[in-house]
Amino acid sequence: MSFETSIRSAQVLAGTLTMYIFLNTFIGSAQNTAFLRYSGGMSLIYVTKTPRWMVTLSYVTFQLAATVPMAVVLVLLGESLVPIHISWPPLICTFALGSAYSFLLGTAMGLTTSVRTANQLSQVLGWTFAFFAPTFVSIYSLPVPLRLLSLVEPTTAIAQELVSNLEGRTSLIYILLMLVYFLVSFIMYRIAEGKVS
Repeated sequence: MSFETSIRSAQVLAGTLTMYIFLNTFIGSAQNTAFLRYSGGMSLIYVTKTPRWMVTLSYVTFQLAATVPMAVVLVLLGESLVPIHISWPPLICTFALGSAYSFLLGTAMGLTTSVRTANQLSQVLGWTFAFFAPTFVSIYSLPVPLRLLSLVEPTTAIAQELVSNLEGRTSLIYILLMLVYFLVSFIMYRIAEGKVS
């Protein structure tokens, strides 16, 4: 496959969207949450007796409102460069689910670390997840042991499901894997929230 052919593939567009969805959400939520804790903003929110789930839901809603429209714009722009057949409902579902568990992972980190640690660790983990997973290439291009190992990284499921969505398909395996990541992220968030109570 030539460079020109590979650059004009659904996988490259999916990788770009994955970087935007995962990195933007994960790094932003980790750093913002840590700063809110450090500055006392989190305490002020909790002192008002606002239920914690409502505070978290408002942050998730805000993050999705900022992430999903821009990701849709990237898809529409990419449509002129890459031959794709978009399946919109599953694509929006992938955006939302991927952003939600990225947010919960980042928030859990921000609740349990200092501002400096959250800033450094979110950058290191975010970029590691993005580049050491098959985000810009097909998972099938990896040797089998690495393929199985890559399923541990949260960006793999997002990228591979986005490729399916951009090709007009849905992959039940990657949707289920994203639901598992969401559940694990939610549990990590609840544990982290309990530690700051």
